[in-house]
Amino acid sequence: MEYSVLSRIDSTRHNWRIKVRVYRMWHLSGTSKGISFYAVELILVDEEGTGITASIGENEVAKFSLSIVEGHAYFFRNFRVSKERRKYYAVPSTYTIFFTPWTIIEEVPAERACALPLYVFNFVDFDDLDDRARHPQGLVDIIGKLIVVHPLMQSSTLNGPSVRRNVELQDLSGQSLVITLWAEHATSFEDEFLLEAIGKYEPVVVVFAGLNTKLFLGNASYRSSVGIKWYINIDIPEVNAFHASLRGKGSEVLLLPSDGDAATENIDEANANRRSISELLSLNPHDNNVGLIGPTLHKFDMM
Repeated sequence: MEYSVLSRIDSTRHNWRIKVRVYRMWHLSGTSKGISFYAVELILVDEEGTGITASIGENEVAKFSLSIVEGHAYFFRNFRVSKERRKYYAVPSTYTIFFTPWTIIEEVPAERACALPLYVFNFVDFDDLDDRARHPQGLVDIIGKLIVVHPLMQSSTLNGPSVRRNVELQDLSGQSLVITLWAEHATSFEDEFLLEAIGKYEPVVVVFAGLNTKLFLGNASYRSSVGIKWYINIDIPEVNAFHASLRGKGSEVLLLPSDGDAATENIDEANANRRSISELLSLNPHDNNVGLIGPTLHKFDMM
């Protein structure tokens, strides 16, 4: 059966049929003009590598959200296409897709989905991020070598208490960037990083997709959006090229302890607690004095 590529669809019809992979998927909730809303947001990618955002509104969530799995491929048809009007869109596209009660979903078997990319990124160089914060053009994707993971910090927000964590990336020129992860993104990052990094003797190259760039007190800041996702050492040309350029340049990741004062006042202790991967693998993870993901792990040597 025929289908259209994403570059061909527009708002003139509601009976388009597309073949896409669901590259990212997240839940969105909040209040707008005093009215609560809930939706599921998707980023779709077709065989040409074109991306588009799709939205499942509150009235359709119960019908469709459990039928769609991130990473799987589908035929979608009978949806509404509208101009993209959101300020913080996840992928640059003229249009966005909205599911309707008449939308039809048909899963594509894996053997017929090989031509669909697993990802769609729109990378922004570190040098261009300040301008993106001052002149927002949607969410951004960045790539960099992970160099520092900061501890969790308690914060007060308009929605009540929350937690945040800073992580630092470095580009190939040596320029560093601090990213702030909030709430569940802050709490899950360290565990996911350790699971991916332990036993792998290579630099940790991370792609952050869906980063929010804003001005805070006149300075550019980079923080997680509700739809952010990170990918560690994935097999894509950009990450492979990044790894090739880092060959022989070291691969340490510094894990800062939870007591910030101790970190600044006790450099000797930090050096004493420095561990290589092979040493970490021999440690007892149940020993509170060791703690693979605890505050006593100061330096993570990948080589």
